[in-house]
Amino acid sequence: MTKEYNKSEFNKMCAEFMGLNVIPSGMSSIGVIIHPDIPEAFLKYDSDWNSLMEVVDNIPQKVQGINISIHPNSCLITDTGVRGQLSLDASKNIVRVLDAKNSKEAVVQAIWEFLLWFNEQKQ
Repeated sequence: MTKEYNKSEFNKMCAEFMGLNVIPSGMSSIGVIIHPDIPEAFLKYDSDWNSLMEVVDNIPQKVQGINISIHPNSCLITDTGVRGQLSLDASKNIVRVLDAKNSKEAVVQAIWEFLLWFNEQKQ
């Protein structure tokens, strides 16, 4: 069973996957925020296509053998069979999102499910 999508959690998971430290909402920071720290309120992976594509581009770099196919209303994340630290069986679908309203919705849902899988594999 897939965990229900949560926008705030999705943004935090994307930021952490990208190597950023998220400063929780409500915490005040004094002085200048130095990269890689980012306030939670600034995370826009759920709504900004460019930010979302940075995550998509990073996935194959961090997890060998992963292929991401984006189509008009769907997104498929598969293991191509190249052995990597977190790679699964060859040609296995990790995530399949079909019949979304648009490409962005499909990619957000696919990345959500992928990051849930990824974080589970790390434990």
